[in-house]
Amino acid sequence: MWRAWEDTNIDSIQQNSNENHSYEEIDVVGDLNDEIEEVENVHHAHTRNHLPEEAKLLIRTLYASLMERGVKAPVKLTAELLKKPYSTIHKIVTQPEDTLKRKVWKKQSTIINSLGENQLEEIKLTIYQMYKDKEVPTLDGLKNKLIQRGFQFNYSTESLRIILQKLEFTYKKINKRSSIMETERLRVLRTQYINEIRRYRSKNRNIVYIDETWYDTHDIVKMGWVDKTNKCILDTPPSRGKRVIILNAGGKNGWVPDCLLLSARNIVNSSADYHQDMDANMFEKWFQEQLLPKLPPNSVIVMDNAAYHSRLLMKNPTKSSRKEEIIKFMEAKNINFPAKRTKVELLKAIENSNIDKTKSYVVDNLAIEKGHTVLRLPPYYCIFNAIELIWSQLKHAVRKGNRTPNLSASVVDLIRDKSNKIDAALWESCVKHVVTIENSYLSNVPFSEIIIHVNDEDDSDEDDNFVIL
Repeated sequence: MWRAWEDTNIDSIQQNSNENHSYEEIDVVGDLNDEIEEVENVHHAHTRNHLPEEAKLLIRTLYASLMERGVKAPVKLTAELLKKPYSTIHKIVTQPEDTLKRKVWKKQSTIINSLGENQLEEIKLTIYQMYKDKEVPTLDGLKNKLIQRGFQFNYSTESLRIILQKLEFTYKKINKRSSIMETERLRVLRTQYINEIRRYRSKNRNIVYIDETWYDTHDIVKMGWVDKTNKCILDTPPSRGKRVIILNAGGKNGWVPDCLLLSARNIVNSSADYHQDMDANMFEKWFQEQLLPKLPPNSVIVMDNAAYHSRLLMKNPTKSSRKEEIIKFMEAKNINFPAKRTKVELLKAIENSNIDKTKSYVVDNLAIEKGHTVLRLPPYYCIFNAIELIWSQLKHAVRKGNRTPNLSASVVDLIRDKSNKIDAALWESCVKHVVTIENSYLSNVPFSEIIIHVNDEDDSDEDDNFVIL
C-alpha cells in the first residue's frame, strides 16, 4: 500500500500535474483511494456519505505530503487523485481538526447553561428518590419521572445523557453489594477499622496486607485482534484447568521476603509448595513459620475473616455441644459449677458468668506472642486490602504470559516469576489508593459512583479490570 509519508515517485505526479493534469495512467494512490472508500462503506451505507474522521485523516496526510514536495495546486491534485469533489477536499484540508469537537462541546455547554441550579438539583434528587424506591433509573424512565413531577423537560433523551454526564453520573454495572455494605452494623465496623488503621499509621507502625487468591491454569487473555479467517484461532483448552492457590503478604515496601506460597492440587510435578486445598492448618503453618519471622517488630497484619483465618482457640459451647465439652470449657474458664447439673443449667451458668466472651483466634494469638497485631477487615470491605489490587495486576500479567495452558506445571512457574517482578513501587501505589478510599468514607463522600442505565434492553454486563500504574 502506498503511504503519503513514504518516499514515493512523487516527482512523476508533479510532472503529470504540469502536463494538463492528465492522471489516467497514475495509480500511485490507488490503494489509498480504496482505503478511503472502504472506510466510507463501513461507517455509512447511505447514498450520500459524509467522510468519517479516518478518511479525512488520510486526505490531510496526502495533501500535506504534496505540499512538502511543492506540487502546484495540491488541493486540485488531491481531489483528482482520490476522485473526490474539489470542494470536499478544500473544506477538509482548510478546516481545523478540532472544529467538530468544538461544536460538540458548544452544544453540551448550551444544554447545561440553559438549566438553572435548582433544575439540576431536581434531576439529582429524582435519581436518588428512584433508588430509594428500588427503581433503577434509565434515560427514558428518568425523563418520564421528571415529567410526572412537573419538571419542564423539553430535551431529547440524548440531551439528558449529556446532562447526566456533566452532573458526574456514570453508566456502569450496578454493585448489588452496596446495600449490604451500608447497613448500620457494617458502617460502624467500617468506621472502627478506618480509625484503627489510621491510628497505627500515625504511630509509623509497619502495616502488612495478607490474602490468598487462586488462578486457573487455562486462564488466558480473553480478547485480541482477529479477522474472519481460521488463521486467528488460539490452540487453548476451552474447559477449566487446575486451580493454583496463591498466598502472600506485602506492604508499601513491597513483598514480605520469602512468603510466597503456591499450592496446586493434582499438579504433582511442579514447583508448588503444597498439593492440596487451602485449610486452617496450612494457613496457620505458613503464618507461623514463614510470615511472622520475616516481619519487623510491632507490625500490623491486615486480613479478612475467611474461615481458615478464623479458627477459634476455644469455641463457646452451644446447645448442640456435648455436656463433656461444656464442662471442659467451664473448667478452662474457671467457672464454678455443681457436678450434677443439666446441660441447659450449665449453659445458663456460662451466660451469667463474667468471663470475657470475645472470640479468640489462633492466628491472632500467634501474632501477639511475637509482638504483632492482627487487624481484621470489616465484612464485604475487601477494597480496604491493598493486596487485592496486587492480585489483579498479577493475574493480568500471568494471563498475558500464559502460552502453555495445557502444561499446568509451567503455569505454576510463570506465577512465581510474575509475582517476583511486582516491585515496591507498585505496592506503594496500591497502598496509596486504599488510603484514598478509606479517607473518602471518613469524609462521608461516597466512593462508588451513582449508576445510570442508558436503556433496559441493551445494557452491557462487562466489568472493567482495575489497573494501577
